[in-house]
Amino acid sequence: MHFLGGIAVFYLGAILWLPARSRVSTGRFLYEGIITALLLGVLWEALELFLHVRYGTPDFVLLDSISDLCFDLAGTLLAAFWTYKLVEIPVDSGKK
Repeated sequence: MHFLGGIAVFYLGAILWLPARSRVSTGRFLYEGIITALLLGVLWEALELFLHVRYGTPDFVLLDSISDLCFDLAGTLLAAFWTYKLVEIPVDSGKK
């Protein structure tokens, strides 16, 4: 689930950053999508830790959180690579 979540959240981040696409390079655009996905993954794991500390939920394991973040990263990087290599991202050159 975290692998697919990394892909989905990368594209959510890409959609959120789409209005800025005409002002930034392709690398910067992909970077923003990756950072957005990783930030949401870290926030999710922080929420799990908070719930564990606050309410004593027994399902928090550090190794599980680390593997979740690794799968988030793998899905995000796959989506970024696929977007960079297979999809032509139009760039508004500003010429009229």
